[in-house]
Amino acid sequence: MSAAEAGGGEGFTFHELDVKFPAWEQKENKDLLAKWGVDQYSCLKKYRYEEYLEKEQINNFLLSFFKSPAVQGSAQVCSSQGTMNFLGRADIKGVTTKELSCKVTSMEFFDKLKHLDIVRETGQIKKCFDEYVDGMQISDELRKLLVCEESDNYDEFTPAERSELVFHILKRITVGGSMCQYEDYFTPYLDVTRSVYRDMVAVQKNSTTKEIQVVSMAYQIEELDGTPLFPQKSQFAHNYCYVIIDPVKRHVTYWYQAHLPMW
Repeated sequence: MSAAEAGGGEGFTFHELDVKFPAWEQKENKDLLAKWGVDQYSCLKKYRYEEYLEKEQINNFLLSFFKSPAVQGSAQVCSSQGTMNFLGRADIKGVTTKELSCKVTSMEFFDKLKHLDIVRETGQIKKCFDEYVDGMQISDELRKLLVCEESDNYDEFTPAERSELVFHILKRITVGGSMCQYEDYFTPYLDVTRSVYRDMVAVQKNSTTKEIQVVSMAYQIEELDGTPLFPQKSQFAHNYCYVIIDPVKRHVTYWYQAHLPMW
């Protein structure tokens, strides 16, 4: 897994935006996200930055983001006591990241789940014998494909496909939090994934091909050098922190969740 260590940290200014995320506000989605535990130990924020961003500046940009007073005073992380706290005046020296892809423009990306019979024609998710992976009980083939490398179907999604932001979104809402109540049918997961993806990314029409393309840049934040990003007792495989950048509107979305065990 490739990772970049950010350095520098000057030259970018951030302001918190008072905005709502439609995927989290729509009642049916909101009820489902709560049912799946995606609202536990989580934080969702949006910011605006002032300066023009070149792709080669991304390491410096991400370090500036986490060092920004606006971000440190509003973005939350989970403490070892299980409380959500602001980053505060942490002395962030580096940011370890993994770049994600944002090429997907259609939920047809997940059609292979039907071809593999993981999702049946009725929309029902195929069950499997219970097994435990990274502290989580797996009882269906969908979650098995998403998190279990020993699954017969794991390689049906290539490493490049697994690095797509939309794949990460489906994985996060399907795994959910430690109190997740799982679905028997795939449609709720797919519908909420579509809604969340629309909230997260910006699209525009390519002037040459006339096709719709995603212009956002997405990064999974794996570690902050200077302060813990996740509590030690959490399930690290299921923790996540994403920073998604809209270079057109100069917006940054911060999406975080710590996966703490129930007991």
